[in-house]
Amino acid sequence: GDGETVEFTSLCRPGFDPAPGAATSTSCATGIFARLGACVPRACAWDPAAAVEDLGAWQGEYAGVEVETDCGAGLVFEDACTVTCPPGFQAQDGNQTVPLTCQADGTIVPDLLPGPVNCTPVPCAPPPPAPNTDAAACTNLAFNQSCAHLCAPGYTTAAGAGGTALVCGADGNLSTAEPCELARCPGAPPADRVGGGAVAGRCTDEACTGVEPGCEDIRVGEACVFECVDGFAA
Repeated sequence: GDGETVEFTSLCRPGFDPAPGAATSTSCATGIFARLGACVPRACAWDPAAAVEDLGAWQGEYAGVEVETDCGAGLVFEDACTVTCPPGFQAQDGNQTVPLTCQADGTIVPDLLPGPVNCTPVPCAPPPPAPNTDAAACTNLAFNQSCAHLCAPGYTTAAGAGGTALVCGADGNLSTAEPCELARCPGAPPADRVGGGAVAGRCTDEACTGVEPGCEDIRVGEACVFECVDGFAA
């Protein structure tokens, strides 16, 4: 009724407060309320501790990792900002970047997560099955961790190595393993110690119409023959 006083704060909708310096109450003098002051969006306080879980647990293995954010001072109700996990890390929803919004109560929280952003190392799936390999050590890897992708006994990579060191990348993929092939055996003895013309290989039939590869490129399970010159023995 006339002369009734109403607190102005109750007239601002959620997420808004009376503008600085504005009257906080108004009264009904002639059947209508006197002019009301303005409502402005409520400011949000950026509290990293409440919005992002501490990365301290990862500092030993991932020294220097830091979360990036464009959240800060000056945000008001319904403003948005983001938190970005470091390369090789992801939030609970599997994304590297998480949107946050200034809420009506003055807090900044993730839009789609039940709690603070928790950045953890990206996992890598095991390598696909490959013949003549042993990848048992390449499971349950996360970003920047490595494993030995081994060749089976009697097999090596083209470079003669016993396997490939694989690394889990920031994109969640392991580096590529080199194929494993039958291992090469040491080459033939020095030419000055070999005679008889047999070093080229071995006959594939009695008439010697075909000759298998020689000793210079023989692999596990294959055979070759050679004769030693006088003064040398096999």
